[in-house]
Amino acid sequence: MTRKIILLISILLPAIVLMGQGNPPELRCLGVNNDGAVTLNWVKPSTTSGFLVYEIYYSETQAGPYSLAGTVSDFDTEEFTHTGVDAQDDSFFYYVIANYTSGPSSPSETLQTIFLLLFSADPEIAELSWNSSHNPPLPTASEWYYIYMENPPGNWSLLDSTQQNEYTVAFFECNNAQDIINFRVEQPDQSGCSSVSSLKGDLLYNWRAPEIPEMDSVSITGSGDVIIGWQPTPSQDTRGYVIYLVTSTNDSIDFVEGAGNTSYVHTGVNPCLASYTYAIAAVDSCGNESAGTFGI
Repeated sequence: MTRKIILLISILLPAIVLMGQGNPPELRCLGVNNDGAVTLNWVKPSTTSGFLVYEIYYSETQAGPYSLAGTVSDFDTEEFTHTGVDAQDDSFFYYVIANYTSGPSSPSETLQTIFLLLFSADPEIAELSWNSSHNPPLPTASEWYYIYMENPPGNWSLLDSTQQNEYTVAFFECNNAQDIINFRVEQPDQSGCSSVSSLKGDLLYNWRAPEIPEMDSVSITGSGDVIIGWQPTPSQDTRGYVIYLVTSTNDSIDFVEGAGNTSYVHTGVNPCLASYTYAIAAVDSCGNESAGTFGI
């Protein structure tokens, strides 16, 4: 009988200890700060019974080893900033446990800081890519990543959103100041926090001239004015068209504002007494001018 009692106690004791341990916090977001520090946000456990302290652990690899980043003794605090790391230059893994009088909880989910990569072989194009903070994504995480751009310095604005881990930026701004154009990616969570990536930037600017417009008609009005018509250039950032009178000096005679405007009336000429040859060129918002239709 004594052996049966001892055996029963030995079976029940691990279950009793396990039941006595509290639930772990739910790690939801990792935000990379401008200085490379990492801010963690979690959802506290459902009970405070026996709570002692949160312990935050980190590693440079998912397999570890993990080191103690810090502790939080207030049960209601759901945020911790880990200084002394540079997540702008490398990615880090984190998890959180809660210590109770009955022992430590199991670890939270392990999340990875979002590390943003940028490739640009063309000053008008930036290829962005990044890792997921958890694979598969946490069920509470948004399916959307939000891409932000800093231009000019200190001014961040939402550029676009995507459900992919990559995005191509077509940059049509002049950037005459030659500023570095920075980007970051954010992924919101249902708890209200957002995982924020590291920053990446490059020198981007509009250098490519619009495509050459196609002149399609020249006609004469009853009063002797000349009407020139053309097909609009497909280039997205076209601002307007320069009208040239083809001479030995190829002088520009006017500018037509607006990419969708496709005609021009040349007044004050007499095409019945002399012949006139015209050419047009497209100009973008930064003053880049296409080759004209000279000789076309």
